[in-house]
Amino acid sequence: MRFGGFNLDRKLRKITNKRVGDYWIKEIKSIPPHQFTWNAKEYNRFYNQFGYEFLPKLLDFSFRDNGARFKMEYINGSSPTPSQFNSALAYVSYKIIPSFYEYSFLKNNNLDKIYFHTDLNLENFLILDNKLYVVDIDLFAWKDKDTKCINIPINNQIITDKYLTECNNVGSRRNRRIK
Repeated sequence: MRFGGFNLDRKLRKITNKRVGDYWIKEIKSIPPHQFTWNAKEYNRFYNQFGYEFLPKLLDFSFRDNGARFKMEYINGSSPTPSQFNSALAYVSYKIIPSFYEYSFLKNNNLDKIYFHTDLNLENFLILDNKLYVVDIDLFAWKDKDTKCINIPINNQIITDKYLTECNNVGSRRNRRIK
């Protein structure tokens, strides 16, 4: 199955994805069962260090029989409109993606593995009060740096991590290049 720019050996299926009061509840099943290995502690570490600016806060997480349940902050936003695509892409390119590299470098002292959101497409963003949020937090994972992990469809083109120049000065704009 092609999922977020890389192939998965498992399939995920949403069974609940809805607002409940001031929260967003998402439940997923993993097929085959027990292969969903999402790490709530890792997400919270990333959130506390970088993601608080662009991610919903995780309030509760639990593994279920053959999947998981997420309770997170509800973002009452709307999808980016075509007039907002350029500014959204700039924010993703200069803020969000560099934060993945910086966090990964700080955790590993190298970039052999990268912590990232595996499906950065416009359907997984919301805008609230001129602020861009990444949603579908169950798509965060550690992957080998050689994985074509960042999938951003813009005007029928795909920007992947192979076009991002890695450097010692993680997060520096001048050391990032998009082909």
